[in-house]
Amino acid sequence: MKFTKFAKRILCLLLVCATLFAVASCAADDGVESGSGSESGSESSASTNKANSTDIVLSGTPAFRIVYSSAYKSSAEKIVKKLASLDKTPNKYVAAQDTVQAADGTPEIVIGATNRPATEEAKKLVSKKSGYYAIYVTDTAIAVYASAKEGIEAAIDALIKKISLKNGSVVYDNSKGNLTGKYTTASSASQSASATKPVEKPQVAPIAKTTAIAKTDIDATALLNALVGAAGSKAYSVAVSSTDGIQTKAKRDLNPHNTYSVSKVFCVTAIGMLYDEGKIKVTDTIGTIFKDEIKAYGIDENKWKNITIHDVLKHNIGFTQGSLLDIDVYASEWKNWDKDFLKIVLNYKIDGKKTYKYSDAAYYLISRVVAKISGQKLDVYLKSRLFDKCDYKDYTITKCPEGHPIGATQFFLRPEDVVKLGRIYLNGGTYNNQRIISQDWVNQVIDKGYELNSSNNGYGKGGMRGQYLYVNFKHNVAVAWLSETDDGTSALGSKLRSYMT
Repeated sequence: MKFTKFAKRILCLLLVCATLFAVASCAADDGVESGSGSESGSESSASTNKANSTDIVLSGTPAFRIVYSSAYKSSAEKIVKKLASLDKTPNKYVAAQDTVQAADGTPEIVIGATNRPATEEAKKLVSKKSGYYAIYVTDTAIAVYASAKEGIEAAIDALIKKISLKNGSVVYDNSKGNLTGKYTTASSASQSASATKPVEKPQVAPIAKTTAIAKTDIDATALLNALVGAAGSKAYSVAVSSTDGIQTKAKRDLNPHNTYSVSKVFCVTAIGMLYDEGKIKVTDTIGTIFKDEIKAYGIDENKWKNITIHDVLKHNIGFTQGSLLDIDVYASEWKNWDKDFLKIVLNYKIDGKKTYKYSDAAYYLISRVVAKISGQKLDVYLKSRLFDKCDYKDYTITKCPEGHPIGATQFFLRPEDVVKLGRIYLNGGTYNNQRIISQDWVNQVIDKGYELNSSNNGYGKGGMRGQYLYVNFKHNVAVAWLSETDDGTSALGSKLRSYMT
């Protein structure tokens, strides 16, 4: 892409305003390298980078979206915070998890492995390189990508440094064009010291060596009070689990509420139980598990033969269409659908490339996998292995017309029961000295990002309308909050980060 053409196409998004001297100065300040440098190794980068100074105006449109794949919500929120601090227009900059196949033309910053052409180009800049990130600019997008998960934060920091206010407009200084930068990993101490730390790993011992879990080293009561104090008017309640027990406090009430996508962590846990029982491996395929159903539905047996449990857990099925069984959004319509939801999901179109697309359909499929392998529907399977063992007080789970839990959403729970699941992961798979899941599965969930992803200096999973489950292995604390809207979550998250830094 030629930047002269780029300038014409984005119209009001571009402003030429800096000098060659500013280019060199900016590059030095940010610690990044031009993609045309000898270490970038990308012909695409070399052909597109220009030494001219180009400011991309981020405030020139009514809306601007920061799109992230599932692991990078906190990174997106960091950008939103920076943009909002410069441009005071209410609700103009919005962080949204990527659930669509293609861009709709809204200007956006794209973070992680989302389904965007800009991301594909950013990948090329770091192809076959370890310890690099890329920032790639297209007509209506800035894509951020890294060779490994921990590099995203380094890239975000570099991006944020180049966002500023000039002549009354919020701009991104793209003076060096598409670029790459180095970051430090635990295995590459020779790389730039300015990058972020490696991803935190669970600080608990393997099963065979598990002794006492270290005592929570922060004031859990003070944390609870701080979170409730920071909660927006639409927040319901907060629970904190420390090694001294569980504390809860209501902003409005402590009744069971829809945990939305936090429900997915319960599905992940059920798969872990089957894994521990030796009944399933994450490499098992959907095509094998549902061989009979696929044949009965008249579906090409090759369609699902390479889609594994791991792919489903990571939303790497390659769906290419529609609402994908989102009953929270289409609540008034879903009972008019085909009563066989498994048939609906298996008939969805997929691209054969395992392209990432977040969906509720993936975790309804997980619910059906649990039933198929165990012989018990998901809610029944979890009752004796989790809910009864951990003394869950009150819960309701919405089911499809054939009686299978939706899985992806609609687990109605109290906050003190949600946080118990976090405590299980903190304890290396145990609760009140009972083994719930193995340490092996805990490690896999964290290492592979099965819904619990890096968040607020720990690991977390959010749900629509401001639900949240969080674990921090370093301080041995778990947090859960339930809410009516997303309004209070940003304030709660900010307060949580300040405690966990």
